[in-house]
Amino acid sequence: MQSIEKQMEDMIVRTKRGSLLLPEDFRPFGSSEAVRLALHRRVKKGNNKECRSGFLCATQN
Repeated sequence: MQSIEKQMEDMIVRTKRGSLLLPEDFRPFGSSEAVRLALHRRVKKGNNKECRSGFLCATQN
């Protein structure tokens, strides 16, 4: 079983650049709290940008 962060990364890589992703898009990967924490870590690392509170912009590294 992959970690929530790895599953999210795989989904983001498959998403068109510039797309907006909502926390609900990641719901199958874990609890809302786990998803929120994983999103926060991705933004903090600089892997993605938070366009607005709760909205993630898909970017390609």
